[in-house]
Amino acid sequence: MNKYVRILLSFVVLLVLLPNAANAAIYEASSTDEIKAAIENAQDGDTINIRGLNTPKDFGNAVISVSKNLTIKADMEYEPYNSPYGQKFIMVYEDARLHNVSFEIAEGKTLTLTHVEIKGAETKPAVFGDGNLLVTDRTGIHAKNEQDAVYLPKGSVEITGIQDKKTNRDYSDLQNKVMNEMGETTLRSITFPVVVINGIYGGSSTGESA
Repeated sequence: MNKYVRILLSFVVLLVLLPNAANAAIYEASSTDEIKAAIENAQDGDTINIRGLNTPKDFGNAVISVSKNLTIKADMEYEPYNSPYGQKFIMVYEDARLHNVSFEIAEGKTLTLTHVEIKGAETKPAVFGDGNLLVTDRTGIHAKNEQDAVYLPKGSVEITGIQDKKTNRDYSDLQNKVMNEMGETTLRSITFPVVVINGIYGGSSTGESA
């Protein structure tokens, strides 16, 4: 076979094997049903962006299978608030709170969590299976009933970009944006309506089980 033909065929095979990031989809999901449907319908490399961060999402002790490389994340949401005493605040929501749910990751697949708090189901580790877990930026994983927070005996766990719980954040850009939207020149402060998690919090998870 002509060497140029072989090179061309190798190039075509490489294109087929490489994941096509340009075609990756982003799903917007607010309710538990929307989140479950998005996970089921997503393709390899897709992202699910959780919306409606002001309320936790209660899955009723569901176990959700993750059979593709998938990212679950949240982007900051905010709303101005006028107190009964005339004070003006910015209510900031930074993390999606997914409660009473566990994720089972298939072998060879990676679940990436960014700005997500998971509280596991009653009878399963919060994240388990034979796949891999990548945790970044303000993600918390909690277990119940002495379950492991993370149990991936055949996979790997990678943690990147985690900041200390007391790390100060600069919200000046957000403050200026809201002041312009409200036509205000001053705001008393920025407050958080929920506990914000900046680190990994395990249940009874150990090095052997991660």
